[in-house]
Amino acid sequence: MKKGLVFVFVLFTTACTSIGDMPMFGKNSPKVLSGDDSQVLLYDAIGVNPAAGEATAKKYCASYGKTAEWKSRGGSDPDCISMQMNYCVTYLCK
Repeated sequence: MKKGLVFVFVLFTTACTSIGDMPMFGKNSPKVLSGDDSQVLLYDAIGVNPAAGEATAKKYCASYGKTAEWKSRGGSDPDCISMQMNYCVTYLCK
């Protein structure tokens, strides 16, 4: 009985922690995986939302006094394992 209660407690705690780490729908903000003054590679494990990706790229490129321009899906980083899954996007800073 005690083992069952412990298992349920652990399962519940894990589920709540995972849900707490999930971004709100439509609010996910991709992370800058790498970049310089000429381009930026963005990453999001659940897929880069196009609007959020553009906003992040614009903010990043603006720090160099440039504007962001879409380049491609995917990238050379090992975290960008699948162009089809849209985990990464690359923007040029012009």
